[in-house]
Amino acid sequence: MPQNTMKTSSGSPATVQKVKTHHLSSLNESSWRSLGDKFELGAFDQLVLSFIPVAVVFVYDGLSSSGDSGLEGSTLDVTRLCSAIQRLLDYYPHLTGRLQVDPSSGLAYIDQLGTGVEFVEATCDVKLLQKDLTMDDLPDRSNALFAPFSIPTHHQDPILTIQRTQFACGRVSLGVRCLHKCTDADAFFQLVRDLAELYRGLGGDDEVPSLRVTPTFHPYCTFSSISTSERQTADAYEPPLYFLDPGKAPSPESNATPPAPPPLVEGRFLRISKSELDKLKVTATNPNPSSTYDWVSTFEALSAYLYQEISRARLAWRDQDPAIRSLSPPDFLSPINMRSLLGLGPKYVGNVLLHSVVSNFTHASLLDNPLWQVAKALHDAIRIDGLQQKDQVVNTAKWIISQPDLGRIRNHFRYGNGAIMISQWSKMDMHQSLVFDAPAVGGKPPILVSTPFTNISLIDGLIYFLPPGDNSGDIEVCMALSSPVWPVLEEMGSLGVFENAST
Repeated sequence: MPQNTMKTSSGSPATVQKVKTHHLSSLNESSWRSLGDKFELGAFDQLVLSFIPVAVVFVYDGLSSSGDSGLEGSTLDVTRLCSAIQRLLDYYPHLTGRLQVDPSSGLAYIDQLGTGVEFVEATCDVKLLQKDLTMDDLPDRSNALFAPFSIPTHHQDPILTIQRTQFACGRVSLGVRCLHKCTDADAFFQLVRDLAELYRGLGGDDEVPSLRVTPTFHPYCTFSSISTSERQTADAYEPPLYFLDPGKAPSPESNATPPAPPPLVEGRFLRISKSELDKLKVTATNPNPSSTYDWVSTFEALSAYLYQEISRARLAWRDQDPAIRSLSPPDFLSPINMRSLLGLGPKYVGNVLLHSVVSNFTHASLLDNPLWQVAKALHDAIRIDGLQQKDQVVNTAKWIISQPDLGRIRNHFRYGNGAIMISQWSKMDMHQSLVFDAPAVGGKPPILVSTPFTNISLIDGLIYFLPPGDNSGDIEVCMALSSPVWPVLEEMGSLGVFENAST
């Protein structure tokens, strides 16, 4: 089996050995056979690029023979975990198939149902003895702790992969990766919580455990679920959040000097304390509120701060480097969960995300405005009718699925070296409900949960907010920026609000 040798943050070599690969499908074959030959995806699934995954690593302490959490023994028994995955697929049978995209319409669907998912056993010769473990302590910053992944071109790769890695100290990691087109972050963590529940259930009296609450995997608003007349009505609708690319022919090549290649993107994991967040929230709130609606959330306050400071650093970098001819517009994007508005319930397993976009700032106006006005702009963008009125969201979904060429759909966000995208995961339960081994035998929540920086996720301006798991109210910030921007942020003091800003 292949092995990867890399270094941890301490500089010591670490070898991750892939020991065995299991191809697993549903325990009950009828679960996926009942779906037919093809499983349609919903309207909001269609908006996600087919090669982007949701990937998260979970690290657990080992179990000692006394039942106390320690580093002597292993956790997450392989045989039991395989059985739990198979039972999980009874509830998520569509994940046993393979993602396909119609080349003419861009419509995504799943076929080859029953083919299965991939579970990899791996070992690592490193002892993770740190009390406060970070992503930088893991082999290749956790990238080696996931099953192999390549951008799907022939769509033959599994939708879901899980790798269990046993460390020399007894600690164990689970690297879980699922194609984003089949799940958003809410559904992803629900899937892992369901896996943990079934794993615990295998230790009870029931030979085949069951979930207390069954997930809803039937997609919302598929092509076949709306009538021809509904599609005709939807086609005439003008959604506030999207438009169709006119598909203009590319301009002729000129003799102009091609632009220099962009610099490498560097990802860092930072932490901001609750006390600093409280201070930011005060600064980001309108000092002279005119109504009860003049408030901002912690997410909006921290996002506004990063939005301003990153833009300030990028402008300073542009002024220092003559090779940087221009910056793209400073647009802001953040996904918004539509489950509650559409009444789909918290255990809907597909994508239910629309995007809040701020595109009315110039670089100059973004910096000239006080922080509270920037925060208010983010606050207001989340609360436009297109994201708050159910009829508009329903009509948007029908408009999306009715398009003859889904590849032409665009939102109003202009990505480039001046934009940022922030996803809020900090409100999700990523720790306490993810106990695999029963507390009676020392099972505890993961000591570390995070998304890695990969070749796909190292995108300039891509940021995640995560909860650290200690109930402190702090926020972990996973932030990817062009490498030259980081030292400018440091020189400006913009990273001073973070506890671990030094590299």
